[in-house]
Amino acid sequence: RAFAELRAGPEDADLARAAAQLGRWHMLAARFDDAREPIELALDLAGSLNLPEVVAEALTTRGGIVAARLRHEEAAILLRGARALALAHDLPQTALRAANNLVVGLARMDRLGEMHQVTREGAALAHRVGDQLWERSFRLGEVAIVRDLGRWDEALRLGAQLEEEEAHAPDVRSEHQSMRCELVPIHLARGAVSAARELVGGHRQPEAGWSAGTLRSWALAEARVLIAATNWREALSAAERAVQATARMVEETPDDTPAWVEWVEAAFGCEELALVEERLGALSALRPGAMRPSLHAHTARLRARLLARQGDLDQAASDAARAAAIFREVGMPFPLAVTLVEAAERRAGSGRWAEAEALLAEARPILEELRAEPWLRRTAEAVRQASVV
Repeated sequence: RAFAELRAGPEDADLARAAAQLGRWHMLAARFDDAREPIELALDLAGSLNLPEVVAEALTTRGGIVAARLRHEEAAILLRGARALALAHDLPQTALRAANNLVVGLARMDRLGEMHQVTREGAALAHRVGDQLWERSFRLGEVAIVRDLGRWDEALRLGAQLEEEEAHAPDVRSEHQSMRCELVPIHLARGAVSAARELVGGHRQPEAGWSAGTLRSWALAEARVLIAATNWREALSAAERAVQATARMVEETPDDTPAWVEWVEAAFGCEELALVEERLGALSALRPGAMRPSLHAHTARLRARLLARQGDLDQAASDAARAAAIFREVGMPFPLAVTLVEAAERRAGSGRWAEAEALLAEARPILEELRAEPWLRRTAEAVRQASVV
């Protein structure tokens, strides 16, 4: 009603700000069609009235609107522009919002290097202006980024620093639990199952007040721990809870979540190959922009495993090669090494040792640097099997 009253009056700065805020509310509520008209009005007025703050805020909202339509490159351009404009006019809060949304958008494209840079710069800006909430948010988000970049010791150090600070910020318990869950894959990949269980916290039920993001992270971490224990049925149930939690998050879609990777892993363990085939088929049918590249890669990696179970080793090799190429491109060393080891095991098992050795030669240095001992043992076992053949 207030906006309607303003709309009937003069086209001034108050109307521009109100239009930008209304568009933002619609965007946050996922009413993207309703958001477009007020955002365009805000941009028209702010441009003609020289209101850089309103322009930057409206561009940030517009970035969210186009991202929802899978126009990720366009969204990133808008958000980079909004951030740059806010910084140029010394508008730190506007710049921090744009930076946060830019990181979210870049995540949909697995642009890890830029994500890390924007996150670090966002934390530094928040620290400079004394905004502890934004600073903590960026630093918590950095944990998963450096983990995916393969900088595991750095991720663990950052997690430990944040743990020390939690005692002084009890209101962020939910966010810190989510951060702990992001460290679980590192411990599992290094064979430290007890440490991974400790990070999950032994929860059998979520705590009151946990956000949808924390619920997703917790259920996903629980699924990973259960997979490591080969408790397949419970792992499948936990992964399903992670998928359901993602469905309640506006910025993501149920098809675009790491939970599907663990869901399929657990379904393989349960020997539910029909379910595996159905899910991988559904994921493969999505448009490229509907999933982040790493999930496309995992889909190809897991499809390779299914094809090998069905006896189609040549197509399995092709899918594994495609997965490895994507992981190389986005700069995710651990899933790349996993893909290579799994493909090498299949080659070694069929007596194609020269091909297996070429794959293992790329995987070994990665796993050694990460100190992923269980996977190094699998590498050694692949060598042993090949020598028998």
